[in-house]
Amino acid sequence: MPPPDGTLAAFAPLRFENGRYHLPLPAWNMRILTVADTAPAAQPAPREFRKIRLDWKLKKVERLRYSKDGITKYEKITEKRPLPPSGMYTGLEPEFSGSIELAASFESPQAFSGFLKFDDICSGGELFFNGVSAGMRAQPPWLWRVEVRRGTNRIVLNIKSTAGNEWKRCFREELEPAGYYNDYIKEIRTYENDFAECGAAPRLTLYC
Repeated sequence: MPPPDGTLAAFAPLRFENGRYHLPLPAWNMRILTVADTAPAAQPAPREFRKIRLDWKLKKVERLRYSKDGITKYEKITEKRPLPPSGMYTGLEPEFSGSIELAASFESPQAFSGFLKFDDICSGGELFFNGVSAGMRAQPPWLWRVEVRRGTNRIVLNIKSTAGNEWKRCFREELEPAGYYNDYIKEIRTYENDFAECGAAPRLTLYC
């Protein structure tokens, strides 16, 4: 099992001010604290370097498919269409569940060790920065530690959606016509999937 990812701790370190500790903790995140005899040394906060708008290219699409026969599979989609400005593939196919691969690049006037943060990703993803995996994220903040090169930097983002859209389709088109029934059938017919999108906002911020 890999060690805990320390990116959030490095980006927003524990602070000791006026006799009190301050611990930034975004929703859905966890911090592991250890006891020490002395207060932690003050760490400088990363500063915003620049904001970038990416031109995403859709490289790969695999649609999740459930079946009343119990077979789950992924279907490769060969047609590549331009993404809408939101960066969400579900803007093209609203009932999509599955995985997509997005690629983009940006230029940097200097090299530095820092952080990259996306505005939004749905619903989780693995970032490859200049060909090297920077790790996976399943909840915000969509933040990675990266080594930025002077010149061209390449980003590949592998994203997986939730299965909610496909579950609704399978129920509507396969399970219900075949006579499958349970006590939640009324709720299933009408429920709204809160996490239905798949994609990534094309806006990111670099910190150094």
